[in-house]
Amino acid sequence: MRLLFAFVGIIFIIAGLIKQFCTTYIVTDRRVIVKTGWLSKHQTEVRIKDIRGVALEASIWERIIGTGSIAIGTAATAKAEIKMFGIKKPQEIVNMINEMRDDM
Repeated sequence: MRLLFAFVGIIFIIAGLIKQFCTTYIVTDRRVIVKTGWLSKHQTEVRIKDIRGVALEASIWERIIGTGSIAIGTAATAKAEIKMFGIKKPQEIVNMINEMRDDM
């Protein structure tokens, strides 16, 4: 039974690592793009001028290691359209996106 739990745990860890390494976040002066996938691909884009809100979340552990999550919302949906996880220096990214929004 313990072996089964260990095996399931290892599978979850491997799946999480594959997801992390197969996700790319791109922020340009016009768009925020998220590309995900290993065998199949998925891409989500939001134009900077369409962004209505940017939220930053960081647990105590994430704050200690200097990472966090960013959620970007538009008027098109009620919830976040783009979610970025494990972002290094997330406050700098949020500030950069907000500055670009203000310039538009």
